[in-house]
Amino acid sequence: MPIKLGNTSTDGRDAGSTNHTWSHNNDGTLLVVTFGIKHEPGSRYATGVTYDGDALTRAVRSQMRQGGVTDVYHGTEVWYLVNPSTGANNIVASYSSSQDEWAGGAASFNGVLLTDALEDTGAEVDNNSTQSLTFSLTATKKNSLFVDMHQVDNTATTNPTDPTRTGVIYDTQPAREWRMTYITDVDAGVDAYVSGASGSNYYMSYCGALFNPKPSKPKVVAMI
Repeated sequence: MPIKLGNTSTDGRDAGSTNHTWSHNNDGTLLVVTFGIKHEPGSRYATGVTYDGDALTRAVRSQMRQGGVTDVYHGTEVWYLVNPSTGANNIVASYSSSQDEWAGGAASFNGVLLTDALEDTGAEVDNNSTQSLTFSLTATKKNSLFVDMHQVDNTATTNPTDPTRTGVIYDTQPAREWRMTYITDVDAGVDAYVSGASGSNYYMSYCGALFNPKPSKPKVVAMI
């Protein structure tokens, strides 16, 4: 059964807070929420995420310390919730302490296997002069869903849309870029997922998750 994108929402460029709240109008059976974070000094991760009071599960996260700089960190995260409440409700992300810069995106999807939603995850980082990051994931079912979050730290970066992506949910430029993209028709097998940027000398954090599709209903053949 093909997975379809529903409503999306974003919230970002916020700073100096230990929690972030924004409204998302859910119309799907799977909610995926991603974050990009820059902080100094010290590393930061979300300690919890809720939607309409229901806790999301962290699928994957990545974080790196910026090369040549003391105690500056960049991170990305992917969270998800099956059978979320429908309609407009708040997403609330909590942190142990405030961040310097932050961005978030959310997307609703239909057609995901709810009893076994998460299939595989991957993460990669680089802290000195890189133009792309790559990790491999294994899909056991055709038409799986891939969602990722990418962060590049550079004042003049551009990150061209990967032609293999179905679409871009969230993208902010140019001072710092966070990009949330998705693919709804991943074939079964092992695939490499690449997040790239033009130029060089980038500090990059990248992670993503595969979600299983709901099985297609078998065709019924009429007996004559």
